[in-house]
Amino acid sequence: INEVKENLPSVNIGYVIETDGRGFNHVHAVTDGHKESVEKTVNLILIKYIDRSQYRCQIEKINNNGSIISYLKKSGEITII
Repeated sequence: INEVKENLPSVNIGYVIETDGRGFNHVHAVTDGHKESVEKTVNLILIKYIDRSQYRCQIEKINNNGSIISYLKKSGEITII
């Protein structure tokens, strides 16, 4: 998340790190950045650390801001950077 912020300094990011039933951590995040810029930046950062076949990244445009905030809050406290 910090590397994404460093690469997109004008973008606001709200995120929650969630642990699934298997004990694996994953991130849910929301941003006011353009989808294409965020997607490119996130993928460039992830491939520095993890082989592309070892992760799934899903970045979508949000159509209902209220629903996404409720969804994030279910997973824990939202951190905003």
